[in-house]
Amino acid sequence: RYPFPSHIQSVTMIAVGVGVAPMIQTLRALLRNYSHENRRSSMSIVLLYGVRTVRDILMRELLDEWQEKYQDIFKVVYCVGSRWTNVHFGAKTKNTEKSQYRPPQLPDGFSSL
Repeated sequence: RYPFPSHIQSVTMIAVGVGVAPMIQTLRALLRNYSHENRRSSMSIVLLYGVRTVRDILMRELLDEWQEKYQDIFKVVYCVGSRWTNVHFGAKTKNTEKSQYRPPQLPDGFSSL
């Protein structure tokens, strides 16, 4: 539900490909709310948007326009590139069998992910 409660100060969105569509809908509501209520000026919104090629960026003009207009609170980061052909979950190389996959070590301070 929009807008988010006023105690929310930071929003990070992650989208890949056409998955950006619902994020744009949410961004539209958040930014419209910001325009009408300056009390949320401390809010920070980041959209990490992954695509395979620059041509695959959907709604780029709108996202760039919002980034310019709301530069004090909104940033879009385009992550462009195809999947890595030799990297998978865990430590895998082309010659590693599926049964030999090992998950990466957990970061310090984490008991599970």
